[in-house]
Amino acid sequence: TLREYQSAREESACGACPQGSFCEGPGQQRISGDCLEGFYCPEGSTDKAQQLCPAGSSCPAAAAEPIECEPG
Repeated sequence: TLREYQSAREESACGACPQGSFCEGPGQQRISGDCLEGFYCPEGSTDKAQQLCPAGSSCPAAAAEPIECEPG
């Protein structure tokens, strides 16, 4: 989670880490980094390889969700 205000003292005052990025622990002041290529990171992700990109999809770095590949 991200601390929205530096003076926030409780986790309930924090927001979820934004899509396409990850936050390694609660109470971070900034994101830890972008999601890795081949993976996607929905809102609230805690790992740079949060969700493996499913077969038939593409996941560039900082992907919030898989992009379905065109048939063929």
